[in-house]
Amino acid sequence: MDIKAGQSEAFVAGYVRKPDPALRAALIYGNDEGMVAERGRTLAQAVCPDLGDAFRVVELSGAQLKDDPARLGDEFQSLSLIGGRRVVRVRPAGDETVDAVQTVLDATAGDALIVLEAGNLPPSSRLRQLVAAAPAGAAIA
Repeated sequence: MDIKAGQSEAFVAGYVRKPDPALRAALIYGNDEGMVAERGRTLAQAVCPDLGDAFRVVELSGAQLKDDPARLGDEFQSLSLIGGRRVVRVRPAGDETVDAVQTVLDATAGDALIVLEAGNLPPSSRLRQLVAAAPAGAAIA
């Protein structure tokens, strides 16, 4: 789904109140790096309040996924040793992550929330188009 800038605050607030386990990938993008980071952090904390929890939270960069696209799928399918849904934060994310994100969206197993934080992405961005078109994805301006 494609969430416009005017709807993004309401979408994030709704997700915080009731996290949807069907959401696999949330792409937050825009010119304001601080707002992108804040919304990404808020979504991640809806799933795991302690973002310092090494068993439930993993941070990757887009460059890491470009070199090893399977890593995102591995992290998505990994289970937490202490229980609870996991969060995988990817920042910065860009079109170099498309193959990795496609793998997660096509996966039959796994329940982590992938939070992708990006700068301004044009409508022609492959990543933006992929996440917005996916039933289990949300592209948030």
